[in-house]
Amino acid sequence: MQAQLREAWAGRRVALCGVDKGLVRWTRVLLDGLNADVYAPESGLSGWSGGALKEMFSRQKGEVWICTGLPRAHTLVMAREVLALLSDSLATARAYGLRCVLLMLDDGAYRGGDAPWGCRENDPLGGRGVDGFSQSCMRLLAEGFRAGHWGEPLSVVIAHYGGSALTFGGPAQVWLDALARGETPLLPEQTMPFQHPLEVIGGGLLAASRALALPLHRGDTWNFGAPPQSWLSPRLALQALAEAAGLPSREVPSHGSGLTLLPLRLDSEKARRHLGWRAVYDAEDALRLLAAWHTHAQAHDPDAAYAMQTDAYLLELGRPQS
Repeated sequence: MQAQLREAWAGRRVALCGVDKGLVRWTRVLLDGLNADVYAPESGLSGWSGGALKEMFSRQKGEVWICTGLPRAHTLVMAREVLALLSDSLATARAYGLRCVLLMLDDGAYRGGDAPWGCRENDPLGGRGVDGFSQSCMRLLAEGFRAGHWGEPLSVVIAHYGGSALTFGGPAQVWLDALARGETPLLPEQTMPFQHPLEVIGGGLLAASRALALPLHRGDTWNFGAPPQSWLSPRLALQALAEAAGLPSREVPSHGSGLTLLPLRLDSEKARRHLGWRAVYDAEDALRLLAAWHTHAQAHDPDAAYAMQTDAYLLELGRPQS
């Protein structure tokens, strides 16, 4: 898997942006480690203006656009605006040589519904949560570009991850910050996935490289969910975080916070079978790495943690599977 990624992304021109700044940062560092040619604007959310997106595409002339999340569209009107903006910007990008779009989408946007599904690869457009319109319009846009409704057909790859599974910037990060302040964090009442962001990003890059290697391939949708060994109760996760970070573990009220989340268990068998993707970290590893990242961030040296953990991840990918 490591060799596949290095061969596919070395020298590849990539335009990178998204509202999930944590995923943008991890994606940038991993692509740098693979020797890709990456441009990621520093504009943050303002990067979603039409002018900023077009400037990004014209400056980089990227073969691949990687998007790590959309602005939240709380209404259908906003969703239509996002759709119009993206269709116009992507049409411009095609003129500069864009061949593939990789979208990394939080499947947790659908947790407002009541269906107990475990796999979204073949589900129709939809979504009832606060991100539902954003998800729906992006999937609609993806299908439109795949079909050639907006210019020439474009290869669009969607990588789903399991909502709060990402530990960096997610609930576990919030809990760790609370412990560092001497506070007692509020915990959900059910088990949760704890997955390193690089697991999802590596899977997405693998899927996009497959699409780029196949002539006339119009993309596909993949799940990169946390494996069963990456699920823990929040109470156990909090204890593991405190121990790894060298912080005192505070007593959590037995009644919990009352927060509940629908299960975000994604079926990733398709990615394992067709891409050779595999998770290399379990929950204990992910929490230990989060604590290490937090320690470096507290010392105002997060770049060191990004670089060290990316190098370690690539090393793990190169090891033979047991």
